[in-house]
Amino acid sequence: MVQVLYIDVLFILNLIMDFYIFVIAAIIFNHSIKKSNLIIGSILAAGLYCLGFIVPVLRNLPLYLYYFFIPIMPILMIFKPNTLKMFIKVFLISHFAAFLIGGAVFNSYYICLALGIVHSLSMIIPILIGGMICLIIYLSSNFIRKRFIMPHFEYDLSLCKDGEHIQLKGFLDSGNCLYTLSSHKPVSVVPYEDVKPLLSEGEKGVMSECFKYGIQESLNKVHQEMAKIYLIPYESIGCKEGILLGIVVDHMTISKGAYCQVFDECVIGVVQNQVFNRQNYSALIHPDYLLRP
Repeated sequence: MVQVLYIDVLFILNLIMDFYIFVIAAIIFNHSIKKSNLIIGSILAAGLYCLGFIVPVLRNLPLYLYYFFIPIMPILMIFKPNTLKMFIKVFLISHFAAFLIGGAVFNSYYICLALGIVHSLSMIIPILIGGMICLIIYLSSNFIRKRFIMPHFEYDLSLCKDGEHIQLKGFLDSGNCLYTLSSHKPVSVVPYEDVKPLLSEGEKGVMSECFKYGIQESLNKVHQEMAKIYLIPYESIGCKEGILLGIVVDHMTISKGAYCQVFDECVIGVVQNQVFNRQNYSALIHPDYLLRP
């Protein structure tokens, strides 16, 4: 029996499977990626796979060598690894995700073949199985993080400024590398609405204007309160670089159980939105405060 292979069906199927693979890799690697890069990278991976059936030269290449090179360009586009070590990690995780989905799809295929329903569901089966694997890994990853990992990084945070106090739920952000430029003080991050009770009327006015019109335009105007506010440049993975507004609080108390430590003259970076989408935490604590000797 001759099996007919339609290139458009092959492309669409591989596009969806590659999308699943890179989503699982991002979940396991705990790496934030842009949706546009994910889609473009999946299209590129599916296109490179289909070229192996179209271009005669590529058909003559050893199969293991061709499969080795297919993920390289999509990984560079989606994850943008800045070191060889990071690239190798993503590369191995992507292949692990591919083996995971591939094994589940093949097992399901042979089960359906035995039941005699494979021809009517030949394209739907791998899509459904891949989606189920993605969902299971996503839910399992969220459960493990919330139940076993994140509680170890939770701390109670108390901020004091000019006699005013606020209590927040903080999270130790090990990836926080924010420091002030001149004094090199570590910067913790708190949303504007949570830190608002500590601000003077002048500081509120400056920050509201900066959030509304942009920091660059606001700097062109004269503000006496601007001398009390830090300007902290930042750049993060998956985000554009920018400038963070910062204030100095008189005291910052970090506590958890029997642990309690008070720090004086701490810099707090103020952001317009919540630091966590589900608002479980109101502050990102700089690791230097908990790793100091």
